[in-house]
Amino acid sequence: MVDYERFLRDKLYPQKAKPPVKKYIGIVLASIGGLFLLFFLIILGYSMYLRSQFVTYHDDLYKFSIQYFKTWTVVAHPKPTVAVEFIRPKETSLETIRENFNVTVQPLPQGIYSLEELSNTLKAQMISVFGNRIIEYKRVHWGWRQGYWMSVAVVKPDHYRLVNVWLVANNKVYILTFLGSIINYRNDAVFVEKMVRSFHLL
Repeated sequence: MVDYERFLRDKLYPQKAKPPVKKYIGIVLASIGGLFLLFFLIILGYSMYLRSQFVTYHDDLYKFSIQYFKTWTVVAHPKPTVAVEFIRPKETSLETIRENFNVTVQPLPQGIYSLEELSNTLKAQMISVFGNRIIEYKRVHWGWRQGYWMSVAVVKPDHYRLVNVWLVANNKVYILTFLGSIINYRNDAVFVEKMVRSFHLL
């Protein structure tokens, strides 16, 4: 015997099928995995591109090596104690600051016997010159060797960014210095970081 009441109820108010929860979870997980893979490939591609843009400079006199952006001009030993200077090409004739990165090597000052003493002295000197314009002061490490990183931002009137990184080895002070435009530093920061991290004593 046909149950017409149930038949009409099913026709008028059909029950909605339960969503395939497992299927949706699988789709979501696959999408997340795909995004992670895409992000990884983008980072990997950019890292490979960045590595291809750098070449290594070796200094046999001062016994160190450093990587630099291959389009920058290299000036070896331009002045006493200045081991090398890397100069960025001008992009427009209106530029007032030529971005540059140099490595200075000099004897450890008399009366200073540790990295901390040197760093306190240099920081005091920078404060006397730039006041409260020091925006970053931190330790940096190259394996077991360590140094200090100091960044200065001068907004008016010159609008430049100065980065000094120093370390002590073999009774010598190695100072890595970058000078560039504040406006361009958002793009230059990755190059400055890579150059500093690539510095290696031979």
